[in-house]
Amino acid sequence: MRLTKAISLTTLILPLLAGCTGSAGTEGTTGTEGATGATGATGATGATGSAGAVGAQGPVGPAGATGATGPAGAVGATGATGAVGATGDVGATGDVGPQGPRGYTGAVGPQGATGPAGLTWMGPFDPSVSYVTNDAVSSYGSSF
Repeated sequence: MRLTKAISLTTLILPLLAGCTGSAGTEGTTGTEGATGATGATGATGATGSAGAVGAQGPVGPAGATGATGPAGAVGATGATGAVGATGDVGATGDVGPQGPRGYTGAVGPQGATGPAGLTWMGPFDPSVSYVTNDAVSSYGSSF
């Protein structure tokens, strides 16, 4: 019922306003900015785009870890005989051989020169005796 009254009033007022158009007024001042509205719902996913161009080659990566040792290979063929080597060093002198047979007795040789003077053994040390060069004595198990 209210809707009917609103339509009736609108129907009555609109024809009256239609004939009364006046001159345009001056522009009013800009109003203050309104509050930000609530975020709208997420839109539908768009279509997949076409593939892009191939990029430049990247830098070489770091070396990988050393792999496991592979199985042993088959034994190779025997190589050719090498050249003769240089002559080696003379070896060490060998052991003395066995004694030979006894030889003949030789002639008597000439008389040799007189040798240097030897020591004169004086026996146990006696502090009352005057000793000279090349005299030898014993004392407490040692010889002097």
